[in-house]
Amino acid sequence: MDVESDFIALDIETTWLDVEREYIKYLLKETCGNVSLACKYSGYSRSRLYKLIGVHGLHEFMRVCRLRKPLAAIQPKKAGEVGHE
Repeated sequence: MDVESDFIALDIETTWLDVEREYIKYLLKETCGNVSLACKYSGYSRSRLYKLIGVHGLHEFMRVCRLRKPLAAIQPKKAGEVGHE
């Protein structure tokens, strides 16, 4: 069975907390730590997401994610488009 690298392999030892933690990490990674955007994608309220970040000890993970450039900032410019570098 092939499992994408962004997700954990589920086995008998995997708990709901493991799955929830990986989902929160996935949301933070994909949104570069943008909590508002993560809430929009997941349907969580901000207070619920912050609570889950705390429960799973992901504050440092969120901080590191925020250091990444958003995808829009690293996509190549279209022909004729002028940007400030």
